[in-house]
Amino acid sequence: MRSPAGVWVTTPELDAAGVPHGVRGVISRRLGLLGPEGRRTLDAAAVAGLVFDERVIGGVLDSDLDATVDTLDAAIAAGLIREVDTGQYVFAHALVRHTVLDDLSRTRLARLHWLIAEQLERHRPSRLGEIADHYALGRQIGDDATVARTSLAAGEDALQRVAFEEAAGHLRTALDALDRLPPDPDLRYQLLAGPR
Repeated sequence: MRSPAGVWVTTPELDAAGVPHGVRGVISRRLGLLGPEGRRTLDAAAVAGLVFDERVIGGVLDSDLDATVDTLDAAIAAGLIREVDTGQYVFAHALVRHTVLDDLSRTRLARLHWLIAEQLERHRPSRLGEIADHYALGRQIGDDATVARTSLAAGEDALQRVAFEEAAGHLRTALDALDRLPPDPDLRYQLLAGPR
């Protein structure tokens, strides 16, 4: 189905079912046209989200802007993504993104989440919730102190915006991360007491 913004998204039921075999074959053939560098680019983009930023992806791949844009242009020509604004891209369909994600190992997935979080902090620091989510999903290759710090900041931001359910999720993640760290009574108090 299409989102209100006109982007094709999958329903939770379809997410659980996976990508149909025939569709996966068509998408895989198109992905094969991109070569290894193009595939690495789309791997990072898929982990970043249905909509992604070329500066973030270029930073993850340690690639210059021209090389990143060239690779993204090839993915556009293959019908895998579309440009929606200057520097902003979207997967042509959520099933394309799911096909790419399904091929990633858990280690690669965690590493890409962590690298994307670092790039978002550098280029899009106001996206606190997204940063915290990526750090939490990359925790296996990162550190719990960063997960706790960013989840706490995202939780406080969500509370300021009166997004209580979102805040609860981030604060729960921060508390879980704190439980895996050496005791820090001050940070635990700050987390439990809420924003100042």
